[in-house]
Amino acid sequence: MKFDDIPAPRLSLRVKPLNAANTLRDGPVLSIKTATLRGEFELYTKTTVATVMPTNSADVNPLTDVLATGCAILAQLTNPAPDGSTELQLVLFNGEQLEMGELEIGIDEKVMQAVEKIAQLKSLDKIAQYLQEQCVFKLEEKTFFFMFAGESAKAYLEKNIPDQKNNRSKGGDDEKTASADSASDDESSANLDEESEEAIANDKAEYSNRHFAVLGANISFALAEKEKTDGQTIFLASRIRHVRNQQKESGLRIACGNLKFLDWTAAGERAMLAKAQLEKLLKNDGSYLKKWDEFGNIEDALLLERARAVGEVTFEVTSENKDGTITIQCDSLTPQQKEALANVSEIEITDADETPEYLTNPSMTFNEYIDTISNKNTNNVMLKVEYFNVATSELLLRSDSKPSGTKFIYSIVGELAQSKRRMQARKLIQTTRSANPNLGLLIEENGDIPPCQPPPKMKPLTAFVRKKVFRDSAPTMAQERAIEVALNTPDIALIQGPPGTGKTTVIAAIVERLNEESDKRSSTRGSILLSGFQHDAVENMIRRMAFNGLPVPKYGQRSGEAQNADLSRFEKDLQAWFERWAEKLRVKNPQINESLEEKHLRGLCVQYLKTPTLTLAKNLLEAALKRPDSTLGEDLRKRLQVELKRIKSEQNDLPKANPHLTVVRGIRVTTHGFSDDGPDRAADALFALRDELDEADKSLLAQAQKWRDAESPPFLKELKALRDKCLIHFTPAPMYRVEKARDTVVELIQKTIARIRSHGFSAKDKKNAALVELLLEVENNPSSILEAVSDYSFAFAATCQQSVNKLMQEVKGINPNVADAKMEYQFVIIDEAARVSPRDLMIPMAQGKRIILVGDHRQLPQLIDEEVAARMEKEKTTILDSSTGENSQDDRTPIDEQDWLKKSMFEYLFTERLPQLEQTDGITRHVTLDKQYRMHPLLGDFISRNFYERFNHEEKFGSGRPESDFAHNLPGTNGKCAAWLDVPLKSGQMVNQGTSKTRPAEADAICAQLKKWMTCEEGKGLSFGVIAFYKAQTELIKQKLGNKFFETTACERLPSGEERLRVGTVDSFQGMEFDVVFLSLVRTEVIKTGVKSFGFLKVYNRLNVSMSRQKKLLVAVGDAAFYDTAAGREEVPSLADFLNLCRTKGVVM
Repeated sequence: MKFDDIPAPRLSLRVKPLNAANTLRDGPVLSIKTATLRGEFELYTKTTVATVMPTNSADVNPLTDVLATGCAILAQLTNPAPDGSTELQLVLFNGEQLEMGELEIGIDEKVMQAVEKIAQLKSLDKIAQYLQEQCVFKLEEKTFFFMFAGESAKAYLEKNIPDQKNNRSKGGDDEKTASADSASDDESSANLDEESEEAIANDKAEYSNRHFAVLGANISFALAEKEKTDGQTIFLASRIRHVRNQQKESGLRIACGNLKFLDWTAAGERAMLAKAQLEKLLKNDGSYLKKWDEFGNIEDALLLERARAVGEVTFEVTSENKDGTITIQCDSLTPQQKEALANVSEIEITDADETPEYLTNPSMTFNEYIDTISNKNTNNVMLKVEYFNVATSELLLRSDSKPSGTKFIYSIVGELAQSKRRMQARKLIQTTRSANPNLGLLIEENGDIPPCQPPPKMKPLTAFVRKKVFRDSAPTMAQERAIEVALNTPDIALIQGPPGTGKTTVIAAIVERLNEESDKRSSTRGSILLSGFQHDAVENMIRRMAFNGLPVPKYGQRSGEAQNADLSRFEKDLQAWFERWAEKLRVKNPQINESLEEKHLRGLCVQYLKTPTLTLAKNLLEAALKRPDSTLGEDLRKRLQVELKRIKSEQNDLPKANPHLTVVRGIRVTTHGFSDDGPDRAADALFALRDELDEADKSLLAQAQKWRDAESPPFLKELKALRDKCLIHFTPAPMYRVEKARDTVVELIQKTIARIRSHGFSAKDKKNAALVELLLEVENNPSSILEAVSDYSFAFAATCQQSVNKLMQEVKGINPNVADAKMEYQFVIIDEAARVSPRDLMIPMAQGKRIILVGDHRQLPQLIDEEVAARMEKEKTTILDSSTGENSQDDRTPIDEQDWLKKSMFEYLFTERLPQLEQTDGITRHVTLDKQYRMHPLLGDFISRNFYERFNHEEKFGSGRPESDFAHNLPGTNGKCAAWLDVPLKSGQMVNQGTSKTRPAEADAICAQLKKWMTCEEGKGLSFGVIAFYKAQTELIKQKLGNKFFETTACERLPSGEERLRVGTVDSFQGMEFDVVFLSLVRTEVIKTGVKSFGFLKVYNRLNVSMSRQKKLLVAVGDAAFYDTAAGREEVPSLADFLNLCRTKGVVM
């Protein structure tokens, strides 16, 4: 509301300062007082105090009288004149200013309908914003609204209820009443023809009990107080009255406070009731959400601890390296700082005069820090840490230029953004402002879900979806049931999908059905969100999806992907889709090829004229020569060929890049990079540069080649120095020349374009031009493919964290700068949900009106910060008894604490909460898919028996394909699907490698068998996977396979597009499948002590994943005798069962 819109009487006069030095400026006046001398007044503004007197003496008495009453006023200065006078405007109110604080005002359906007619607004947020702007006046940091109370309110309301008789005769030219009881469609008057006298009388009786009438710029409404279930009160708005020219009402009161408009529709009232119930539940120590709030508090506190451990470090740049890195020297580091910096991946260069407050104030909490930076944008530079030398206090940073600052801190920007997203989602759920306001009650164990209207029933499958999604085999009853439950859930549904049971297919069918049922008369853009914790999960989910002929656009990049020139897997898939689409367009419209060539040549020619180079000239001539002889003619083709030969000859005279540069750049010199494939790259360099290096350099590379310890090698600095020396040595000296556009080249291209035109087609053709423009735009600007697809896509895809980033807000049309802006989807579907921690899972869940979680809690566990979990267990399970000094247990045992920390939200909902809800309302919300299609039935039964039925017999699943589908004839297996490659203890025991472990004997056996099978005729068409629980073992296997064998076979693809070979840890294999899988068990009895320890093998969900990736054959590799013991049968019963399976129905090799 503006000052001029305030609907109260006013006094206006011109005043002039007594002191000419005091210039009166336009703006609000905070206070006015009478001065000592009559006729003089003191004006208080934000910046000055000025003594003034009216320019007209007749104004002295009116102003004095107003101030003498003690009534509240608002004042402002405006319209300054050349003589130094300024207009003083006062708005006059009845009585003193009221202190009201913030009033919560409920808006019901009738009020929303009334405002919709007045202001053509529909959404609650926009209606609330409209009413706020109409009724609230802001002065500096305070807000005010204007009202009648008590008898004055009653009189005002009765006066302004239109009389039926008067309304008919007068027509009400000056106002329009939009009633919550009978809103008018007439622009100029309230049409009460359909209202009875009895209804009007009831209205008046009702108004007599109301407490307030609020007046705004062009609107007024009544407020009635109502008690909420939590004992608090809310004021319900009614009788919205719109007035074109609001009268200045005498007797109006001013209140210091704010009006907060809330949803009090049927749904909104339910949300408020849910909020009150949720707040009550959260006070309980056993509250599920409260536990994870406490986890989040510790996680956030640890983030600040890590940042404080690094502190603010002064540095100087000691070298700018040619490989895009810089070296900085840190000053005066403490041992604590050195230890902390060893684990830092990114730093932030800070301004010299601005130290983060959490460093200067050690007692500051994470939430307090969040509040201080909520409206700040940092322009500080973030730099990736490549390596920290503890001995010299040197940091190697990824940077193309020297940073301007001299201090850095531990960068918490990325983790801070993640935490803020978690906190925002949690806030939406707690305040029932999530897309489904009952989400918090759905999650909490004792939440009572208020009854609501169930959604229209949808049949699970149609003939179209059956044909499109289930092409190869008909859906199982469980799959069809899962689709039906997901489509018809009123709030949330969970689908458990054991290995190979077709989770992705079920998701595709669900989204296809939702797309079929969507109302195509209005935009369905972005109706559904497809999400998952990791990019792989999201990309696997959407890879085979296409709706209305369009692929699903995925937003957000992998960490570090922006610096990588290679396309991501999703971008490659999207580009492949476009190429197929473009090819179809060309086949259907062959004439555009000629237009494309003309346009393409023009574009290349313009580029060449702007930046002439030999390479561009060569590309331009080669493009011209692609035209057929029928277009070019023999003479023009010969001239083009001669000019192209001349260009190539000049290119050959230029200095060539040394072939050794590739292997030199491949030398890994950071801790992270070296742990990935450092030894292999060192071996490549040693072989390629054997004739170029001295003995000391060869020795260093040989040492790097042999390094197998999990710890960071101590020679990385020397290795970097060697790489830098080689880069300088092998990089050719630059050749400086200025290339100009060649007239001959330009002339030839112009002739080529003329020949294309004369051949019958021109880019000036309207239809051709439009098609050509479309193809060229997308071909030359790959990012536009994503933009074009997103404009029409029914579903969007992003990881849990990136589902609310700025890019997603933009495509959803959300302004991130608007307070309380939120994202909403009709459905949110999250794959691999059992791997997502509750705090991250709630980010996409808060956006869905209906939520579908798909996953399997029997496979890999959720990803949480183990340091946080350890600290929370320590804090929660043991309390120090201050009186005795002894440890005493609280009401939750350590086992209980560990259980809820290790249990994903998916598992909690699936095994505890949803069964409870189903007993209450009878609505099925969870389903287990019961038929696998991935592997041999014998192996499917083994997985079901050991990893599902042992926990819950209802999770048992069968197989949907016959044994003949998984036939193979690999030598030595007799065509069996289960094999144990026995490597007895006498062949060698397990070896510790830092924090990891290896068993060389198993690595040798795997490599020998793998090479034999991959190179034999029977194995040439098969894919192979090698899984180990320890990274050191996977690296040893890669080394023993040899660089040449591993790199060539790993790069191979089968005709189906599958990888031929992958070697990795179990975590990198979830969601993947191979024809043959080797599982390296590594663990053996310790010969000296006789200790039998099974380590990671006891973690059943990891073992489940490792033993369910194969289709045709699973080969366990280890000491059979070690697992065929009482300890083995007790600790790892599934492995003992597999060994028995190999002996009875498989083969022991």
